[in-house]
Amino acid sequence: MVNTFSPILISVYNRLEHFERCIESLKKNELCSNSDLFIVSDSAKNINDELKVKEIRDYISRIDGFLSVNPIIQDKNLGGHLSIFGAINQILPKFGKLIFLEDDNIVSTNFLNFLNDSLDFYQYDTSLFSISAYNYPIQIPKSYSFDIYKWQGFSAWGVGLWWDRWSKVDWNLIKFKNNHIHKVERRKMDRVAEHLYWQLSYDITHNKITLDSAISYYMIKNNLYTIFPTISKVKNIGHDGSGEHCGIDDKFCQQSIDSGERYLLSQFIQPDQKINQILRKNFQTPIRNKIIKGISVFLPQKLKTFLKKFLNFLKINYEIRK
Repeated sequence: MVNTFSPILISVYNRLEHFERCIESLKKNELCSNSDLFIVSDSAKNINDELKVKEIRDYISRIDGFLSVNPIIQDKNLGGHLSIFGAINQILPKFGKLIFLEDDNIVSTNFLNFLNDSLDFYQYDTSLFSISAYNYPIQIPKSYSFDIYKWQGFSAWGVGLWWDRWSKVDWNLIKFKNNHIHKVERRKMDRVAEHLYWQLSYDITHNKITLDSAISYYMIKNNLYTIFPTISKVKNIGHDGSGEHCGIDDKFCQQSIDSGERYLLSQFIQPDQKINQILRKNFQTPIRNKIIKGISVFLPQKLKTFLKKFLNFLKINYEIRK
């Protein structure tokens, strides 16, 4: 019999404590025992990480409480993006839908209910690319009466995906050159969130691609949206300096999440301009970052490092004088 509940995929590398907390939070969901769990474990990229990766894989072998536990063990280090991309393409075509989490995501007790309900409820809404269980640390206007909102952003921190949308994304952005991002497309990206263009530009310049960049570009180009909850059902505890792509930021680690309350879904949700403005401000790129990113293509690494430190110095002194 085919399982009607979405499979769960978690990516993990070498952070055992984060991963354990992620699993324990999932096990507090009532749908845990009905869900197939897949875990993609990337191999160590250096000798220092070998023991940590082994500890992760030993822990995976002891996980219970799910309908099934299915390790995807990488024999060589692929890096986070390639490892995740391969695992999603392995699972998603088979099931048609998928719930993806990173190893540093802590979820609410209604996380699986929300994503399973939403993936079924919105499966025929072709204006949507994904369902997010995460909401950014923003203040939703009190006048907003829905439990969800519709926005053109994408977050991988607890996301529900459909194969018929995922399979249409153009992943070949590294073939582009920086000037191939048309001015009209850039304006569209900036109207959603300024950081999207800068991340995409950086990826293209450095001949690489990240899932978030490719998906965000595809969504904006094709006028697609994500459903987000007004109360986050996920928080990220990885911004403690331990992550591959994260710095240190308490606003994520300390973010409160849903206490398990009921929620209402609606077919009539439209983008809300007030929420759009709040998110645009939340992701506004500081001028000093624009300067660094704008000229980084032409500078050697040492000079880029010096420029970044110098601009940070100016920012610090400016804040002291205020």
